[in-house]
Amino acid sequence: MHLIFAPRYRGKPATKKLIRTVLESRVRRSGGELYPQTRRKFRLPFGRDQHILDVVDGELCAPLPYGWREALQWVFKVEPLALEKFPHQLDLGLAAPAAHWTRRKEAEELLEHGLLGPGTRHDACLTLAIYFFRLNWDTSDTRAKLKWWMKTRHNRFSKEVNRGRWSVVHREIDDIASWVYETYGRGGIYPDTTHNIEGWITPKDMHFIGEVFPGSIVNQRRLFKLISYYRPRSVYPWVFIPRWRWYQIANKTHYLAFRAGLENRGLLEGDHRYKVGEFSKRFRLRLPAATSRDRIEEDCRAIQDFGTAALKVFGSPRSVRDVFKIRRDTFWHILRQEER
Repeated sequence: MHLIFAPRYRGKPATKKLIRTVLESRVRRSGGELYPQTRRKFRLPFGRDQHILDVVDGELCAPLPYGWREALQWVFKVEPLALEKFPHQLDLGLAAPAAHWTRRKEAEELLEHGLLGPGTRHDACLTLAIYFFRLNWDTSDTRAKLKWWMKTRHNRFSKEVNRGRWSVVHREIDDIASWVYETYGRGGIYPDTTHNIEGWITPKDMHFIGEVFPGSIVNQRRLFKLISYYRPRSVYPWVFIPRWRWYQIANKTHYLAFRAGLENRGLLEGDHRYKVGEFSKRFRLRLPAATSRDRIEEDCRAIQDFGTAALKVFGSPRSVRDVFKIRRDTFWHILRQEER
């Protein structure tokens, strides 16, 4: 869906730079994308099967049967949007704050000992709700467990509990649990077991990557993604790797060349017994011997970022550069990418 407006600044057409300075952050927060962009072409609306939507009492209705000429006539009648009325400042480019995450040890201590002081009820419930989410509990089980925990472990540190206002306490627990499961689920953050099944890698694999592609950071990261996908599934003699997964590993343009490079080294073997539209091609990747007990993890969660895993294994940026034969600025660029 396109939302068209006519930006003006003090009665004159606004520049692209000013439009982006004032409106980009607002449009991005709403889930949209702002055009025009300085170095990116885009197609005007009202092409085939694109129509103006009628609006009645603030509600969208059926598309209007106008051709592109009639539609553009209505666009030219759009009232100007005065940008000077919008407070704005330059985007400093600072990274968004990291999502609140609970370490399991902290949550387990809280679960055992209860509230630790006055004014801590909300934060404690949030901590435990995230902990139960990590354990892959159902939302209803989390709510019930939190209510039981509050009843038995409040330690008389909650004013609402001391006043007997349990309806308020239970309602706030329901709100906290709903927020955690909705926010983390929508953000693509999975419980620990699901996260670890998706992909993991071992210290031996990191050394292996450096030996196979010394100095080639692009291929090192591609091999990291491939091994991370392959390891949890390596209990089977052959692993199905669909084309869309190859696209994620080495993009649509270069995945065949990357795959051929591994096959030429004798590291990857493909099984050609597959049927288009029925099941994917199977592969066997020759890796150092390792099990899930050897995986690189932080707080019981497998590390799935190349730079973070490298620092975890080798300890310092200098050691990472020595193993992978890469430049200093290259590694720091990777770390900044992973922080975003």
